[in-house]
Amino acid sequence: MFTDPKGVRTPLSHILDQQPPQIPVDWGQGRTAFGGLSSMLATRAMEAAATPDDGSERPLQSIAVHFVGPVAVGPVEVQAEVLRAGRYMTQTTARLLSGGKVALTAHGAHGTPRPSQLELDPPAAPDLPAPESLPEMPYIPGMMPAFTQHIEYRWATPHFPFTGGDSPIIRGWCRARADHPVDAGLVLLLIDSWPAGVLTMANTFIAASSVLWMVTFFDTTPLPAHSWLKTEQRTTMSRSGHAENVADVWSADGRLIARSRQLVTVYG
Repeated sequence: MFTDPKGVRTPLSHILDQQPPQIPVDWGQGRTAFGGLSSMLATRAMEAAATPDDGSERPLQSIAVHFVGPVAVGPVEVQAEVLRAGRYMTQTTARLLSGGKVALTAHGAHGTPRPSQLELDPPAAPDLPAPESLPEMPYIPGMMPAFTQHIEYRWATPHFPFTGGDSPIIRGWCRARADHPVDAGLVLLLIDSWPAGVLTMANTFIAASSVLWMVTFFDTTPLPAHSWLKTEQRTTMSRSGHAENVADVWSADGRLIARSRQLVTVYG
């Protein structure tokens, strides 16, 4: 069903430190590289481009990613540039090339936090058992995407993908095994590590792939490495081979970190 990486486990830091980046087989997802990793590479390039000359930061407020084509295992090229830098907001764009062809494009909005008279409380996190009290989802080579071996999952809903569940909602915890702070790039990687909720309702394996993905960040304070994130993934519509998946991600202490909205093509 999926490529078996034969015990290979490449540290995330090794990929991030390479120029140009090389995506190894153990970060694959079917016939393409893991989209969360590709998006993280684009995000890091845009963040570097958006950093002002004085070294101050403009945190990433939102990102829109288009998955144009498959990203092959091997070297990729990431290009990023600033489209406009205004008083409070910087707009950036990035392209990821695989085999010389554009495979991913991204557009980022980086904004300086500032006081506002319009403040609304975010939705509360679902009440889930502590991650340590939930069983860990094991990695099964060849039966699960290779990249999932780099993520720790604690599943809090009864159905796994392709098990004929009765609800298109997934709730649970996850964290990266990598010794990397939980910044915007890693949050993207972790959001995309979950399947679309509707796939739990399938009775057999069905291939699916992301087409368009938008994430809004509500709290950009980096968390320590190995921090747990709580998530709810819910499919709001699935029709004519396309599904919309919406996800919220909270820190362990209940702060809403980000909201994701994704268009997924379903091949079955």
